Amino acid sequence: MLGKLVVENYTLSTDQIPQSEINLQRNVARNMGIDTEEIQDEQFKKQLAEQQRNSLTKWTNYLSSSDALFPSEFKYFVLRSVTKLDKDGEKRSKKSTSEFPPLSPSALAKVYDILVKNNVDLTTEEIDAKDANGNKFWKLYNLAIRKSQEQMAYNLENQAEGLEGVWRKFDQGSEGTII
Repeated sequence: MLGKLVVENYTLSTDQIPQSEINLQRNVARNMGIDTEEIQDEQFKKQLAEQQRNSLTKWTNYLSSSDALFPSEFKYFVLRSVTKLDKDGEKRSKKSTSEFPPLSPSALAKVYDILVKNNVDLTTEEIDAKDANGNKFWKLYNLAIRKSQEQMAYNLENQAEGLEGVWRKFDQGSEGTII
């Protein structure tokens, strides 16, 4: 219920999307080789509004789920920060058509761990003053995402080193019988 209200209040409806954004989307589609003559402006508006809604809905659904074992004040801090940012971590305006940052539960857990280790009191207004544009959250969150990606790449490299195999030839139609 609360998530639905947040999504409605922080996303644009189709009638709020400016014509300049539709023109930009039309040009992007043309540059990708898509014939845009048949596509109505309303289709572009609907797609933009839906993408924006979906990106914020992922956050509200996750934060309200039983999987998000964070205290309420952290969830509030995250939601306040996310609604101030676009998908690249830039400050968003009320008329922004950009999606919200991508959700990574593991990165979010790392942000929480960092804040807890540094004894940051999320119940005070001090955190809001420091985080006026969502910057503190984005810096920590983005760092956690990059560290997760680096760790994943490292793990894949180490797993690949231990893999050994043998090439075998199977004749067509042999149903896997070794030759």
